Amino acid sequence: MIKKILLTAAAIITLTITAKAQWFVGGNASVNIQNSTVYANIAPEFGRRFVNGKLALALSPFASYYKTRGNDPQSTYGGRAYATFDIYDGLYAVGGFQVESYKRYNGEGRKWQVSLPVGAGYRRCFGDLCVYAEVTYDLLFNENSYGENPLIRAGANYSF
Repeated sequence: MIKKILLTAAAIITLTITAKAQWFVGGNASVNIQNSTVYANIAPEFGRRFVNGKLALALSPFASYYKTRGNDPQSTYGGRAYATFDIYDGLYAVGGFQVESYKRYNGEGRKWQVSLPVGAGYRRCFGDLCVYAEVTYDLLFNENSYGENPLIRAGANYSF
């Protein structure tokens, strides 16, 4: 048992040391307070690049809070797994799978929604720090879906 743990730890350390600029962390966070509305959002991301950095696979848990005067607070949380593929000079394609739990003001209980966002984005890197903006369209979006379509997302990540 101890031998397996030590071998696994050694393999992880070796992969981490030899995979310079392959792993990345980042995400986005925001707080907006305007008149009688408060909105807060956090979405960290953790991923790894492959194929000479052209392909990236990542996970991103997220949570948001929304409150307007006269209404109960609304919150969402969930996670997404996604992939990006560099097309040309900062331009990339993005696609993924997302699950989200939400509760609307109408008093119904929490509901779960599955999404398949696909789209494109632009990434600009300054050394190991990259900033990005992307537009995705949920292929499963319909009149009963929660949220907006298309979705515009921006953030930053750092490679190590």
